[in-house]
Amino acid sequence: MSMKNPQVTIIIPTFNHGHFIAEAINSVLKQTYPHYQIIVIDDGSTDNTADIVAQFGDAVHYHWQENQGLSAARNTGLSLATGDLINFLDADDWHFPQFLENLLNHLTTHPHLDGVACGYRFATEFDQPLAQSSSHTVPSVQLHTKLLAGNFIAAQCFLLKRHLFISDTRFDTHLTACEDWDMWLRLSRYHHIAVIPDILTQVRVRLDSMSGNQMRMLVNRFAVIQKYYPNPQTEPAPRAYAFAYFRTAIEYLQSRQMPQALQCLRVALRFYPPLAQDPELYYELACSDQSRGNRGHLQNWDPTQAQEYLFSTLETLGLTSPQNQTYAYWTLGKLSHQTGAKQNTRHFCQQALITKPVTPISLPLLKLYARTFLPK
Repeated sequence: MSMKNPQVTIIIPTFNHGHFIAEAINSVLKQTYPHYQIIVIDDGSTDNTADIVAQFGDAVHYHWQENQGLSAARNTGLSLATGDLINFLDADDWHFPQFLENLLNHLTTHPHLDGVACGYRFATEFDQPLAQSSSHTVPSVQLHTKLLAGNFIAAQCFLLKRHLFISDTRFDTHLTACEDWDMWLRLSRYHHIAVIPDILTQVRVRLDSMSGNQMRMLVNRFAVIQKYYPNPQTEPAPRAYAFAYFRTAIEYLQSRQMPQALQCLRVALRFYPPLAQDPELYYELACSDQSRGNRGHLQNWDPTQAQEYLFSTLETLGLTSPQNQTYAYWTLGKLSHQTGAKQNTRHFCQQALITKPVTPISLPLLKLYARTFLPK
């Protein structure tokens, strides 16, 4: 790939998203990096998508096909792409103006990389930013292992060199969800792809999105894991299966389906008992009443209610050891600190220290406790 003004092909698959797609296309047209090709793959829309895209004239290459699903639409886009690099942008999401420029700069300064991905933030259907965002720093040598715990990167975050998509490297059309996770696992297993923390794109949270169907997501997560680790007893399969259940439990929590969430957590802990020492478990339970896109929005967070639910859930799950309680109190202390409630932060840190300090968190716990005595 020529690193001097390489062309980027941005593939936008769409199905009946005429009310969103103009914003997605405009977000590409506003890029500070000018060398790109936009391909819209209309997967059998019956709304006004074609008319909306036609308004952009030659700026967009439009291709219609019979409805075949998201994977097939992305694959068609790959067959039509001519750029040096590939990006997949869903029709209901959009990029910030510096998306291409910043990711290309990272690829230029790290020539060994085959691709790079960025962070993202959530927004409502009506374009209002939500509190939750996703920002990670992951070296390429760690990405595959990190992804085994679940997909934490939105599809449009990736900028990938086109040579990765050889003739047989296509999205799996048998998957009805998680097809992007499957692709990232496959590519990260053999190629160098890094994740940078810059938040450069936005994901729209919609009630009718595929991620809202928890059982379908779980079934497809199993299908993906089985492609790489068919024996659930062979490492790292138990961890991967556990986190498949854990991610599904989070989705049930976000939709207030608590019994289903608890059942998934029980199975996850049976597959992988060390999950009980994962701070994310305690964080998700302490924020159990917050919907997708609002995780970490603590303006109306009630520490008393969070404590009651967190400890009652731990008891239900059989996680009542002093170590488990320490993690719980530490989590409540961190969340209280984020709200600016110094007294609550100090109280929860004291409870964690009294219960039983856990070696991995002893130092950060003591630091957080000490900060409660400092001037604001």
